[in-house]
This record gives sequence, structure tokens and C-alpha cells, in this order.
Amino acid sequence: MKTTIWNKDNCKKYAHSKGSMNVAIDGRISFNSTALEILGFTEKSRFQFVQDSENLENWYIQPISSIRGFQINCVKNRAIFYNRALAIKILQSINAGTSAKFIISPHLYEEIYIPIITHSKEEKND
Repeated sequence: MKTTIWNKDNCKKYAHSKGSMNVAIDGRISFNSTALEILGFTEKSRFQFVQDSENLENWYIQPISSIRGFQINCVKNRAIFYNRALAIKILQSINAGTSAKFIISPHLYEEIYIPIITHSKEEKND
């Protein structure tokens, strides 16, 4: 018989230790404090989202200095910004309902993109 032991050591909640991004159909896109650390974001940081044209469910964040980038608004331990068109595009690309939660990867892709792990989404259909 093969067994797996489940106890306090391997059943810890990890949602707050992972960088996460929440997207809601009303346009609210927010990042938790761990995501801000991973992304290296501060109050004045600017960034853009990058979507893979061949695999539409693959999304990335790219920090940029251009004024054309989104700028975050830090509130307590998280950052929020609003863009309804983008939120709808992200949710539709993964066939989500009205909101979804994503993990932000701590590893760079092609040295400039930070992956948003969309296949591990936690869907919420309100």
C-alpha cells in the first residue's frame, strides 16, 4: 500500500504566500502584496498586459516606463486599477464567469514577460 500523510505541515493555506491577481467583469483588476513584490511594483509603476496571439489564454505582464502603460493605485497591501475592456478580454479568453483569480509566476518568460498562470484559475460565478 502507498500512503500520503496529510497534516499541518502540508495542509497550510498558501493563497496569501503566492502572488495573485483578481479580475472582475466590472473592470477591477487587483494585485495582492506578494504579487506587487514579484512584479517589483510601487505606486508609480507602469505596466502593460501582453496576450499570446497563438494561445489566447496565455497572458503576461510587462513592466514598462512609457506613459502609455497602466499605472497602479496602491491601497493598503494591494494595488487596484480599472479597465473594463481589458477585464472582459481576459475573462473571455479563458471562458471564465464574472471574476477569476490568477497566480503571478515568479519566473520571467523570454526575459521580459511575467506570466499570469491562467490555467490554475479559481472561477467565481456570481
